[in-house]
Amino acid sequence: MNDVLEQSEPGREIARRNREQGLEQGLEQGRVEVMRALLRARYGDLADLDNLARRLAGSDYGYYVDRIVAGATSGELWALSCAQIARATPIILRVVE
Repeated sequence: MNDVLEQSEPGREIARRNREQGLEQGLEQGRVEVMRALLRARYGDLADLDNLARRLAGSDYGYYVDRIVAGATSGELWALSCAQIARATPIILRVVE
């Protein structure tokens, strides 16, 4: 950001939000990379390793790390991640007359 923008209150606010967003994105990427490494170490090269790592890192990260360390199967992890998404997704019912 240029010096003129940083000297204004709105400019400082924009810079602060950008820093926060960058930190949050970095944390998210780091969690996905750690989850991918943990899954690969425990289960080998799974068919959809990247997708599973993103799903598990994107929700209750600590819970899934604990489940992997405790010996959950990859199938159980998929089932748990699907159940987590189902609980978080509102179901919309349409009444047909």
